[in-house]
Amino acid sequence: MKEKKMINDLLKFDSKDFENIKVRFCAKNYEPKYAIDDYKNNPEKVNGDWFLWKRERRLFKVGEVAICLVRIYDSDEWLLTSIKRITKVLDVYDKKGFEAEELEEYKKYFGKILIKFHKDIRSVCVRYNKICSKLEIVDEDYTI
Repeated sequence: MKEKKMINDLLKFDSKDFENIKVRFCAKNYEPKYAIDDYKNNPEKVNGDWFLWKRERRLFKVGEVAICLVRIYDSDEWLLTSIKRITKVLDVYDKKGFEAEELEEYKKYFGKILIKFHKDIRSVCVRYNKICSKLEIVDEDYTI
């Protein structure tokens, strides 16, 4: 039996840093429009807007690492599209609310890593340490 490969087997974050890493789940908005459709047409629309959107709650703090996972429609499959370090929190609501720098060492994985995860939590943003052991890699060369 093949052993499951989890996301941190690939990303290799140090466990002491887990508390400072969050996963943002982008699925669909209220229209409803699917994030994966926007990603197919313009990856930056998802990695810039969907990922860093701020409503009334602030999802990230300066210095945190943020991982963007985009749902493949209504499935339990998620595409890794970006990993960024938050550099600034903007004083805005219902728009892009954070500035961030993409972490170059992970760029080769963006749009290629398919994760299996049953999201049974309501929050759109979760601390990495709470779910990293449940984020199973099912494809390392995924094509949309």
